[in-house]
Amino acid sequence: MLPALIRTCLGGSPHQNPASFEQTLADVILMRADRISLFGYAHLPARFAAQRKILSAWLPDGPLRLALAKRAQPRLTEAGYCQIGMDHFALTDDPLAVAQQLHRKFKGYTTGEKLTEIGFGVSASSATV
Repeated sequence: MLPALIRTCLGGSPHQNPASFEQTLADVILMRADRISLFGYAHLPARFAAQRKILSAWLPDGPLRLALAKRAQPRLTEAGYCQIGMDHFALTDDPLAVAQQLHRKFKGYTTGEKLTEIGFGVSASSATV
C-alpha cells in the first residue's frame, strides 16, 4: 500500500487575501490529496532569519486570518473531505477518516454498527446481525 499523499495548506501567509486563499484551496482540492493539514502561518522573525524580510503590513490581520480558516472547512467538506480534529482533513475513504467513524456499543467501541460479536466468559455479551 502506498503512503497517503498529504498536502499542507497555510492560511495567513504574506499578501494573502480571500481571493488568493480561495484559489489556494481550489488548487489543493484539485490535487486530490488523501489528507490536508491546514495550518496558520506563524510569523517568527526573531527565530527565522528569512522572515525578517517580511513586513508586518504584508500579513493578514487576526479577523481576516479567522475568516480564511472558517472558509476552508465548508470548502473542503464540499470537496469530499471530513474534518479530523481542529486543522486536518481526510478523504472519507482514507484510513484516518475511517478510524474516526467508531460506534459505541455496550462494552466498548467497534468500527461498524452491524457486526456480529461473540462474547466469551461469565459476564460476556454477544450480538448478531
